[in-house]
Amino acid sequence: MSFEPLEYVRHIVAEADYLTAQTTSISKDDFLKSETLRRAFVRSLEVWPVGGLPLAFSSADAILRLGSAIFEFSLRLALPIAGLLLLTELALALLSRLQTQLQLLSLAFPVKLLGSLAALAALAPAMALIYQQAFRQSLLAFERIMAR
Repeated sequence: MSFEPLEYVRHIVAEADYLTAQTTSISKDDFLKSETLRRAFVRSLEVWPVGGLPLAFSSADAILRLGSAIFEFSLRLALPIAGLLLLTELALALLSRLQTQLQLLSLAFPVKLLGSLAALAALAPAMALIYQQAFRQSLLAFERIMAR
């Protein structure tokens, strides 16, 4: 068997599919009695040891870069809404300070909810572009990981 990472992954998927298909309706005792299932399980541990798939340094670097890209992606999606909510909170606080008779606490939740939904609707086209860009980066990172 080849020791290329892509071959490892293909073999692991094949073994996992086999084990899943064979073990959906059996008990632990039946599994332990079945020679075929025990051999498949042991072989899957030989192919991918418990310690994990050995990765080259360049693959580990690609995984770290992918993690930082995911973090950046989440911030790029969340920051506009979080900023809008912060500005809404500041505006409501200023308004309640100026007009103490107004009961703004009962209005705060609906105002923030409607503002957030309006911002999500307005930002939906931009978010779609961000998702596309993040998906392309993820695919490139996975290709670099599997190519090593």
